[in-house]
Formats: sequence, structure tokens, C-alpha cells
Amino acid sequence: MVDRILDLTSGVTMVVTDLHGDRDAFNRYVGRYLALRNRKRASRLMFLGDVIHSEGPEAADESLTVLLDLMKMQAEYEPGEIVMLLGNHEMVHIYSMPLAKGRVEYTPRFEKALTASGTRDE
Repeated sequence: MVDRILDLTSGVTMVVTDLHGDRDAFNRYVGRYLALRNRKRASRLMFLGDVIHSEGPEAADESLTVLLDLMKMQAEYEPGEIVMLLGNHEMVHIYSMPLAKGRVEYTPRFEKALTASGTRDE
């Protein structure tokens, strides 16, 4: 069962927003968190949504691998240590809604990658 209430009154939370499939940024933030964690200067890493949907070329969009790595971290670390809140870019996939900005249609690209990966159940 997922605990829907997180007590943030103790410890230090590192907060990351709007990765949009940027693997390099994800790696930098995770590395920074782990360094802070090892020095007892951070106790949780929180992603505030919009982890997926790069605006760059489809081939450079690492949204799915970033999301899967984040989920793997959630399984490996203590409950509540790696937190992901859903943003509008994630919610559209839960509710099967299209999301676009100008000529960029985000939803089909991610759905295609998800289906091809065979990881939809995860």
C-alpha cells in the first residue's frame, strides 16, 4: 500500500522539477542527492512532476528510461525516500488524454516508447 501522507517536518528534502526526459539532468540530480545523503545532509529526493516529455528530437527523449530508473530507485530505497508527484505531463497518460504544445504532440511519442519497451505493466 502506498502511504499518501508524507511527513516533511524532519530531515532535508531535495526537490527536483520539470526534467522532461533529460537524462543528463536526472543523473546530475541523483548524483547530487546521493552525495548529500552520504554526508547526512539530505534524507529524501522529491520529484514534483513533469518527469516525462522532452521537447527535443524523439531519439533524444529519455523520458521512459528516466521514469523507469526513478521507479527502480523507489523500490530500492526506504519507503518515502524517493518521492514522485505526478504533473500534468504524467496525468495525461493515466487518463488517456492528449497533450500538445503548438505542433509538438507529447502523448503519442511516450505511448509509442512505452508500448515498444514492454514495460507498460510496471
